[in-house]
Amino acid sequence: MKSARTDQNKLIEIGPRFVLNPIRIFSGSFTGRTLYANPRYESPNTSRRNEKKAKGSKYANRKAAQFEASKRNTVHQNVDTGGALSGVFKE
Repeated sequence: MKSARTDQNKLIEIGPRFVLNPIRIFSGSFTGRTLYANPRYESPNTSRRNEKKAKGSKYANRKAAQFEASKRNTVHQNVDTGGALSGVFKE
């Protein structure tokens, strides 16, 4: 009968670590009073919404800049013509 020697056994890590970040700990199984709540937790839906909002604001900023540029160009054209177009448009 062979005896198992612990000094010959080796522990080898074969993959990445497994880390759990608890969101909420209850006093019972899935119910009860909340004992711990992670204040830095952000749900996946919230993070997706924030990403979409950032992309949307980027587009809105670009369109606002284009509008301002076209407004400036229109003002410069009227100044360059010396008001010659003022009779063309009826007020």
